[in-house]
Amino acid sequence: RLYQGLDKMRVLPIYRWQGGLLGSFVGQWLPQESTDPQSVLPYLQIGQSLIHYLVAKNQLSEQDWLNIYQQYPNELKKARSADLILVLLPLILYEHDSARELEQQIELVGFYWQKNPEIIQNVLIYAYLCVLVLKEQFQTQQTLDHLIQVSQTRQISLSNQLGLVKDLLNNAVPLRQGMKQLISQGTSNQIAIVLALYCFISTPEDFQLSILRAWQISEQFPLSLALTGFLSGIYNGISGFPIRWRVATQNFPLTPSIQQKTVQLFTSWSGVYDPNAEYPLLKTSLAPVSVIQRRPLNIVSQESI
Repeated sequence: RLYQGLDKMRVLPIYRWQGGLLGSFVGQWLPQESTDPQSVLPYLQIGQSLIHYLVAKNQLSEQDWLNIYQQYPNELKKARSADLILVLLPLILYEHDSARELEQQIELVGFYWQKNPEIIQNVLIYAYLCVLVLKEQFQTQQTLDHLIQVSQTRQISLSNQLGLVKDLLNNAVPLRQGMKQLISQGTSNQIAIVLALYCFISTPEDFQLSILRAWQISEQFPLSLALTGFLSGIYNGISGFPIRWRVATQNFPLTPSIQQKTVQLFTSWSGVYDPNAEYPLLKTSLAPVSVIQRRPLNIVSQESI
């Protein structure tokens, strides 16, 4: 995962991870908070506890998943697609460079937490999008087409909503008008996922605009705001937050804990022996395989000097 040469890496991965996890809490640290924290925070907080297992063991066993479920039975018993995504955000970060391992872990969640296949497939679609963003393979139209193809291949109902999102984006349909069309299809959790995709994919380069769009619908779909915040956060990194919003995160009581856990998770993913120690590793060129390309070596003959 560690390379010496930089090619076209847009944002250092540690900044993406920080942007994603802090972005998922956006409904709590923005001054004009209007979301219902009871519908979002419990699942985000379970996700923070998930980091402890990942840092300590580098992977999660069947027993670990059972232990987590026993810690939070009430929340996880009623969790649907979007709820589960919020719980699994740290896992998506940690396993993003191994799609096979990520898929296996998410399927284990479905088995040990007794979730039906439709819920798990919805989670996987969101996870696949995150993987493409984190590996710098996100391209608006091609990525959406890929997600639609995957969902159709897996025969999940989310494929119809993704197709509608594509049409809405191609026709520049306003968010609220598009939301009315999406509401007629699927459950509220499914709609929360596709609305988050809509808010992010319509303006991926602008963290603030993506969040403000999600904010418009947060009263009805609070989970969409958190899901959009994570997507736009991992795409733009913490440096993509407007300055006044970065200041707002520093006034949020959970920020120090989130930042510390993010660094521990990142150093563990990087292969550091002691994730709790201080390392200059975070300032090095570090990324998943193929994101950073080695520069060509130019050999100079002594005879030409």
